[in-house]
Amino acid sequence: MLRNGLGAESIVWTLMFGVMPLACIYYPVTVLPHWLQYVAWTLPPTYVFEGMRALLMDHMFRADLMIEALLINIVLLIASFAIFLVLLRSARRHGSLIQGGE
Repeated sequence: MLRNGLGAESIVWTLMFGVMPLACIYYPVTVLPHWLQYVAWTLPPTYVFEGMRALLMDHMFRADLMIEALLINIVLLIASFAIFLVLLRSARRHGSLIQGGE
């Protein structure tokens, strides 16, 4: 987004609308084909929306789903930080960072 400007914004919105059905916002995970359920359970929002369904339908709070979402978020944060450091090191080595004057 920062490098390509507003032209990349349409790609981000398209990706968001593509991921929303996989996050099971509109329907439970059990509606998906079996092989696609594995993909859905890798996304943290799936756990949140399944927890909301349990709260609304069964009147019980599923703390296990919230903990699993938290753990997936922690793993994704660590992985994204590691990837950022690798890309930053590569940019420094090739001298492709923008020089700021301030």
